[in-house]
Amino acid sequence: MIVVLIYSIISLFFLIFCETNIYCWLLFLFIVLSLIIGWKKYMLKRKTMFILLIPTLCITLLFIGKEGKVSVMGSLTREVYGRFLSNTYSDIFTRDAERIKEENIERYNGDWSIPEGYTNDVITMDNFKMELIKNTSSDSNKVILQLHGGGYVFGLDKSYRDIAVRYSKLSMGAAVLTPDYRVGTISPYPAALNDAVEAYKWLIEHGYNGDNIIVVGDSAGGGLALGTVLYLKNNNIELPAGVITMSAWTNLACDSESYKNNVDKDVIFGPILGANSDFNPSDIPYVGNNNIKDPYLSPLYGDYEGFPKMLMQVGTNELLYDDTINVYEKAKSQGVDVKETTYYGMFHCFQLGGDKLPEGTEAWKEVEEFINSIWLYFSLCYTQKYVVICWNKEGKYEENDILEC
Repeated sequence: MIVVLIYSIISLFFLIFCETNIYCWLLFLFIVLSLIIGWKKYMLKRKTMFILLIPTLCITLLFIGKEGKVSVMGSLTREVYGRFLSNTYSDIFTRDAERIKEENIERYNGDWSIPEGYTNDVITMDNFKMELIKNTSSDSNKVILQLHGGGYVFGLDKSYRDIAVRYSKLSMGAAVLTPDYRVGTISPYPAALNDAVEAYKWLIEHGYNGDNIIVVGDSAGGGLALGTVLYLKNNNIELPAGVITMSAWTNLACDSESYKNNVDKDVIFGPILGANSDFNPSDIPYVGNNNIKDPYLSPLYGDYEGFPKMLMQVGTNELLYDDTINVYEKAKSQGVDVKETTYYGMFHCFQLGGDKLPEGTEAWKEVEEFINSIWLYFSLCYTQKYVVICWNKEGKYEENDILEC
């Protein structure tokens, strides 16, 4: 009985320091089981059992309140990521260039089958390749330029083909162009920027006007999306209709408060700083010998006046949290129509998990509404029914009436 009581007290102690719903409930379950064992095997009195159980339940509920906005699946996924990825990215900026090259070839050539009703054309440019995914049933004149993440270290992999298909579906058949831009371990700045700008110009040259282009990107790709549009703006090139960023890396100087405050919370980038206490931003391969505060390299330092409409998403548990918030505040102060959504308790680029997380479903729904608010569809649905979409001033659905042809 003494052993059971000691175990219950220790479990209760750890419960107090839990940060997630999953841990809270698991420890509460262990405590309940230990009390049941004590009751059955060691004749622990019911009164004693309830005396231990009730405060334990209250404390559990209290600490669940800390993360009440996070789904159980979101908490579990975050913890799993933390366990499995803690060593994966710790040497991301110090890996041998040849090793990175081999890894990127393997990631690019991974098994992937294009869904029925779509085509994927590989376009060869002078310095890089691009993939153009199209819906064969759509005659849309819209296109999304997707700039993938990967810390300017990893190249395009098959997961971004799935994301491209998702973008096409939620934009009612728009094409999606994804450049496999050069990475910093082989070609430092401004190689990726030049490739992204060239991809955009290719779209213009092939009949897409700016009003029909939306530029999207996650992580390093989010920063590259902002840097690309800043370059377009400053060089009087036709701007896209909108920009979407997910967990954008906008400050390669890595000197904002969230880089200190969230190092133990971020399951993706936290291990990098944790394993490299002497980390210096100049060690980032993409930076090279360039000024780290060049606005095309670190878009936080750019001028956003005249920028197109933007949607920015970020999680509270990210080192890069301030990278989004600071750009949002700056752009808003300069008159940009920008929306920022913070997802409580979420980790870096949680959206890439798709509908596995409730928060992911919510984020993609917001992306869909944002795209449709820009392009304002009145189109013939794939089911051959007319879809009439009405919009309020915030660009959201007010009603969706389906009329038979």
